[in-house]
Amino acid sequence: MSTAANPDRGFYLPYTQPALRDLAFLLTAPAPWDSGCNLSPQGLLGPDGPALLAALEQDPAPLYAWLADQPCRRLGHYAERLLAFWFHLAPHIELVAANLPLRDASGRTIGEFDFLIRLDGEHCTWKPPANSICNWARGRTVW
Repeated sequence: MSTAANPDRGFYLPYTQPALRDLAFLLTAPAPWDSGCNLSPQGLLGPDGPALLAALEQDPAPLYAWLADQPCRRLGHYAERLLAFWFHLAPHIELVAANLPLRDASGRTIGEFDFLIRLDGEHCTWKPPANSICNWARGRTVW
């Protein structure tokens, strides 16, 4: 079984480094469902994305150092670490905040923004699909 996605479906993962392939998948895979406010792969990659991914294929040390800085075992946390790396690397994205809790008037946490970013200068909030899928699979999706 090939680890590369079908290029006819709009994305292709030619990378040999597992973490880089995971990152590329997060950035380029179609959303598991259409929420009406999905971020496009082209928007997440930006004009420099393919070149940045190719450079990481040649030298993945920065990516692996980033992951080693805060090791994690949960899929959702791993996906968030990969995306936070990308948001620091991609010049068209500014990471404003990560894992920002939402609290009600009494101070009780009622949710969390996984990422607040500026994408090409526009403010966005984003919850990676991996987190939603993991929570949905456990029967406790929270939006």
